[in-house]
Amino acid sequence: MTTTAYLAPFVEPLALLVRDWQADGKLGEDDLDRALSARARAWVDGVCEASAPIPAEDVESLVALIASQLGGEAALSDLAGGIASNWLARPPVDAILRASRSLVDGPGFVASQAATWLVQAPDWSYRGGRDGFELGLRGPASASPALKALLGALLVRLASTAARSPLDLRVEGLDGGPLVVSARVESSRTSDPVEESRLHRAALVA
Repeated sequence: MTTTAYLAPFVEPLALLVRDWQADGKLGEDDLDRALSARARAWVDGVCEASAPIPAEDVESLVALIASQLGGEAALSDLAGGIASNWLARPPVDAILRASRSLVDGPGFVASQAATWLVQAPDWSYRGGRDGFELGLRGPASASPALKALLGALLVRLASTAARSPLDLRVEGLDGGPLVVSARVESSRTSDPVEESRLHRAALVA
C-alpha cells in the first residue's frame, strides 16, 4: 500500500457522497463500520480535521465503498465528472484555469496543478507542448486501481476544460506503476514540445 497521503479537496466530496447515502437509507451504520477505517468514518461523520493530509488506507476504504455501491470502477468516471464540474468556479481551480489560458500546454498545466491540490507530494514528472502532454504521478503508484481510476478521471475532466482543440485524453498505469495522464491533439503546426513546456515551468515557478 502506498504511503502517499491525499488532501481534503479529494476526500471531502467522497465523504459527503457516503453521508448522503447514509441519510437516504442506502447505507446503514453497520455497513459503514464494516467498510470504513476509523478516520474515514470520522470524515463521513463530519468530525475529522479538514486541514490534515489523509493517509492512503483511509481514502482507499472510502473509494472501495463508493465503487461497490456504484457497481464497479467504470462508474467512477461519471462520478469524477460531477465532482470536477462543482470545482470549476471555486478557488483554486478557477485560478488554475485562468493561468492556463496563456500557455500552449494549458491542459497539462491544469492537470499537474490539480494533482498537487489533491495529492500530498504527488512526485510528478511532466512533458508538454502544443501537441499534448504527459503527466506521470509516482506518488500514487501503489494505490488501488479504483483510487487511481478516480484520481485520473478527475485530472482528465479538469484538463479537458482548458483545451482549445479536441483532445485524446488517456489514463494509464491503473494496474501498477505511476499513474499517467496524457493527451494528444491533432495540429497542422509543428512545434518543439520541450521548448514550449518552458512556459509551463515558468508559470510553476511564478
